[in-house]
Amino acid sequence: MLQYLAALLLLNTTAPQAFIILANLLHRPLPTAFLTPATPPTTSSGRANPTPNDSALSASDAAARAARAPTHAAVLAAVAAQRPSLHTHLVSLAGEPAGAGALLDAVVRALVGGPLAGLEVASRVVDAWAFEGDGVLVGAAAAVLVSLEARLYGALEDVRAVLAGETDGGRPPRWDLGPTDEFVRLVRVMVDEAKGAD
Repeated sequence: MLQYLAALLLLNTTAPQAFIILANLLHRPLPTAFLTPATPPTTSSGRANPTPNDSALSASDAAARAARAPTHAAVLAAVAAQRPSLHTHLVSLAGEPAGAGALLDAVVRALVGGPLAGLEVASRVVDAWAFEGDGVLVGAAAAVLVSLEARLYGALEDVRAVLAGETDGGRPPRWDLGPTDEFVRLVRVMVDEAKGAD
């Protein structure tokens, strides 16, 4: 996941600059919460638990979930301001606003850790994130949901498939977010909506 982010930075800067930017990005609470791998719960014998449940989460996993909660709330608030019916649908699929977190986690991680958004969109989001702060990731996650809105009115598994970028015909996974400049403008609108919800 971090290798994709590092590669994006190396495409647009020198290696020393990329290292400094990456270190600065990862030293913030939001990326730490989303990009830190979860610690697998263990059984009393110390072996990995093959069927983890919420009660088996380690303290670090619970802390990471708590750290992601404000971001989930900000993304959902921005979506609610622009697309109330989409907000209602996503929350109803998950059962409650906190349950929508798993869907939102996948979106945030894919924005900076994978090719779903496409190289140009990912480069512009990471560039803005590096220089303008974590609010850009919140706005970009909300913009992804708004851009994919027409495909998100389905059952939970269908929504997960859309957010995972699954396509028919064996093509590589990718979100269809429309023209890059329009998506970046939508990110700006969603950043403002998220700020207004605070």
